[in-house]
Amino acid sequence: MSPTPLTRAQARYVRQLKTKKYRLQEQAFLIEGKKSVHDLLTSHYKIKMVVTTPDFLQAEQAMLSGHPFPTFTAGPELLAQISSLKKNHQVLAVAATQPNKPLTIKPGERALALDTLQDPGNLGTMIRIADWYGIKKLICSPTTVDRYNTKVIQASMGSFTQVQTYYTPLAPFLEATNAPVIGGVVQSKHYLHTTKLPPDGILVIGNESQGIDPSLRPLLNVQVAIQPHGKVDSLNAAIAAAILCENWCSPVL
Repeated sequence: MSPTPLTRAQARYVRQLKTKKYRLQEQAFLIEGKKSVHDLLTSHYKIKMVVTTPDFLQAEQAMLSGHPFPTFTAGPELLAQISSLKKNHQVLAVAATQPNKPLTIKPGERALALDTLQDPGNLGTMIRIADWYGIKKLICSPTTVDRYNTKVIQASMGSFTQVQTYYTPLAPFLEATNAPVIGGVVQSKHYLHTTKLPPDGILVIGNESQGIDPSLRPLLNVQVAIQPHGKVDSLNAAIAAAILCENWCSPVL
C-alpha cells in the first residue's frame, strides 16, 4: 500500500467535522481509534477516507488494504491535532452520514426511545447497551444529542454500526405504535423487581435531570421505577437504562 501524506486542506476538513454544523454541511462524521474503525470497515457505512500514522499503516496493512477509499498518512502529532481524542496515535476515518429513515417496531421486537437525552457520553453508552441486549432500534426525540457527535461515536465503541437510529417527535410516534410502551419513571410506585414487563415493545428513557416529559406519561402502558436502597435521589440515565434492560431482556425465571 503506497502511503499518501495528508494535506493541510484535508487536515482542516477533518478538524471541522468535530462540529455539528460541518457534519450537516458535509454529511460526514469522524470515527476514531482502532476498534471503532475496524467495526466501521465491516459495516454498511460508506467510508470516505482513512488517516493513519505510517507505523500503524505498516502494521495493519491486512486490515486497511483492498478497500475503495483513499488512505492518507499523518505523523503522530498531526493525527493528535486533528483528532478529538486526547490520545490518538493510530487511526481515524471519515464516513458518510446516513439519512434519518423512519423506523417501525414490529411484534416481537424491542426498541429504546430517548427523550431529550443531552449528554453525548450517555447516548453513546446507551447505543452500546442496546447492542449488548440485542436491541437494534433507537428512537430519539429531536432534542436528543446528535448521534454523530464525536463523543457519542467514541462512547458507543463501534456499536453505532449495529443499532439503527431515528430522530422524530416522540409523542406522535408513541401514539401511532401498536407496541407496548414502558417508561422508566422515578416517581412510579411500581418497582422493577415486582412488575411484570411485556416481553417486547418500546422502553422510554428520559432526560438526565428531568426524566420523561409529562406530556409523554399518558402514552406509557407501564411505568416502572428502580427501587433505591440508599439516599441518592437519582441514577445516571445510562446506568438506569442498563438496569432496566437487564430486567426486561433477562427476566428472572
